[in-house]
Amino acid sequence: MLSGRISAEALDLIGAHAAELTSLTMSYAQLGGSADVLPVLRGCPNLAVVSLERCGLWVDDLLLKLLAAHCRNLRRFEAERAELLTAKGFVALAKGCPSLTELDVSRASLSAAAFKALGEHSSKLRVLSLRDCSGISAAGLRHLSGCAALRELELPGHETKSTRQVSSELKAAQPQLRITWPWGGGW
Repeated sequence: MLSGRISAEALDLIGAHAAELTSLTMSYAQLGGSADVLPVLRGCPNLAVVSLERCGLWVDDLLLKLLAAHCRNLRRFEAERAELLTAKGFVALAKGCPSLTELDVSRASLSAAAFKALGEHSSKLRVLSLRDCSGISAAGLRHLSGCAALRELELPGHETKSTRQVSSELKAAQPQLRITWPWGGGW
């Protein structure tokens, strides 16, 4: 696990000498920007798990594009406080990481385009957690019907009439799917 202020030299060393690295966890990591992790992503093509705890200041769409370009075997991506993530990053991640099985982000800004990309390109996605994310609509959620392997879906806030209807549609198509709202129950 990497935490605190991480120098560019340290990231260069990891990228140069840890080609077999499969999991990267960074907590409270302070970087100049998402491009700072490029040496690690280039040098560690076997990364299957990337977990970024409280690293929101540099977790952006560029990071997801870099992951998509260099970590095609990524299976799990987690990012807390990812306020800078938008649909553009999610589209790149969905298209570039076909083995993605778990996506857990909080405070990202989504749109129907993000859900469409996940539905079209993330057939192996089993767990999707979107705590405190904005921009989630019934139209967007409908695209998740393309995620045939989806078993757990966590949505932010309270269930609404339109999301309840879409949830019913998704559950009818995928009876094993469990949908939860942190403040509104689930089924």
